Amino acid sequence: MTSARDRYWVGFEPASDALRAVALQRGAVVAATEIRLATTDGSLSIEDLERLAHAMQRQGVPPSAAWVACPPERHVVAAVLELPPRESGAPIEALAGSELARDRRTGDVAIAAIDLPRAPRAKGPAAEYLAVGGGHDAILDLVKRCESVGIRIEAVDTPVTALARLAGQGVRLIAEVLNQTYRLHVCVHGRPAFSHVVSVRPGIACAVQLPEEVDRCAAYLAARGGDIDIESIILAGPGARDSRTIEAIRNEFNTAVDRWEGGRWAAPDSRIADPAFAQAAALSLWPQTDTGRVAA
Repeated sequence: MTSARDRYWVGFEPASDALRAVALQRGAVVAATEIRLATTDGSLSIEDLERLAHAMQRQGVPPSAAWVACPPERHVVAAVLELPPRESGAPIEALAGSELARDRRTGDVAIAAIDLPRAPRAKGPAAEYLAVGGGHDAILDLVKRCESVGIRIEAVDTPVTALARLAGQGVRLIAEVLNQTYRLHVCVHGRPAFSHVVSVRPGIACAVQLPEEVDRCAAYLAARGGDIDIESIILAGPGARDSRTIEAIRNEFNTAVDRWEGGRWAAPDSRIADPAFAQAAALSLWPQTDTGRVAA
C-alpha cells in the first residue's frame, strides 16, 4: 500500500478562464499544467477535463492520484457570521450554509465554518465564524464531471484555508485576481481570519477596483480588532501577471506588496513561479492540515 507520504496529491483550481493543476509527491512538484477553457462563458466541459487529465498523466501523474479542488470560481461565497458557540451543540456548518444561501439566493451552500477569536466589541453569548464555501450543486457537478474522466476528487477545500498554508507567519492579505472575481484573504500567522469575495465590475479596471476592495478589508480589520495591521499584500491569480496591478496596489498602500512567485517550489520548477498557480499549489498541500475542508 502506498503511504500518504508517497502518494501523488494534485491541487486543482477550476477557474473561469482555465483549469490549473499542480501535483506534489514527497513535498516536491512533479507536474503542473494550465488548460485554457474551450468555451468563452467559463463553463466546464468534459473535453476540458479530459485534456487536463491527459496532460497530468503525460507528466507522470498516475490515474490513482488524489485530487483536491476548490469550488468553481464564480460559486465561491464568504462571510463573517454570528452564530451560537460550538459548545452549545448547534450545527454550525448547517446554520452558516442556511444563512449564506438565504442572503445570496444561490441555493444550498456547502460550507466550512472557521472559528474566529472573540472580538473586543463582541457582546452576549454569540460566537463569530468565517464561513467560506461554494454552491452545493456546483461542487457536486464538478465532482461528477471529474469522476467521468477518471479524476478522483479526494476533497474540496476553501480558497482561504488553502492559501493560508502558503502565507506563513505575520498578517498577510492574499489577493487573488481572477477572471470573474476578486478573492481577498487575510491570514494571521498561517490561519484564516477574513475572506472577501466580490465580482469583477464590468468596465472597471483592476487597477481601480482592486485597491478599493483591499481598503475595505483593511477597514473591516480595523473595526473588528483595532490592533491588526496588514504587514504585507501578496497578489496571486492570472491577473497578478500584469505588473500594473502590482503598481496600483503599491501606490495606494503603505505596506509591502509582492507577486506570488512560487515560494520554495520556484527553483525546481519555474512554472510554479507563475502567480496563476498559487491556488492550485496551495490545494496540493491539503494533507498537511485538517481545517477548512468544505463539507459537500
